[in-house]
Amino acid sequence: MTLATSWGDPIAVAGLAAAGGTLFLGFVTVWLVTVTKRSVAKTAEAVKLEQEQMARAQEPRVFPTAPAAWTEGAEPYAGRWHEVLPVENGGPGVALNVRGELTFHLQGGDVAVSLVPTNLAPGDKVDMRINWQGAREPVTDWTSVHGQLYYEDISGARWTTDFTVNIEGRRFVNVQRSGMVMRADGTVVVTEPG
Repeated sequence: MTLATSWGDPIAVAGLAAAGGTLFLGFVTVWLVTVTKRSVAKTAEAVKLEQEQMARAQEPRVFPTAPAAWTEGAEPYAGRWHEVLPVENGGPGVALNVRGELTFHLQGGDVAVSLVPTNLAPGDKVDMRINWQGAREPVTDWTSVHGQLYYEDISGARWTTDFTVNIEGRRFVNVQRSGMVMRADGTVVVTEPG
């Protein structure tokens, strides 16, 4: 049977129509699968981006500040500037369990003291008290001081800020590194200096 003679045969025409319809349905199915995969991939990408944006919106960034009054020992810090370290949460997220340590590099040896813990809302500034207990007396020589602040965000991720305080005519603060060091799931994050 040839194609030319089969056009007159209704069963052959029905078979060819069914085969053509099946082939068309196969193409449509492949097209729909492809479109659906692309749509799912774009949706997954959008969800991931939204999750990253939400996570960034919860990130605290705590760092020492150096208001002129503190660096110069003027009011309200006159006579007590060595009792506190001014800090600020410059990030959009809450900083929980903010604590820290200062290490004074002195000729007679290093003296390490802790900061009294606090919590900071976004934009909050506070004078963190230096815990001089255990030290013979408060150190007033801030020529070479290394400090670290440790804190968590509301997800449980851990953050740190490393800094130095030096004196060149007056005290100044140099933040060396600030960032997440451990995600909430316990994954360690390697941060680059800066």
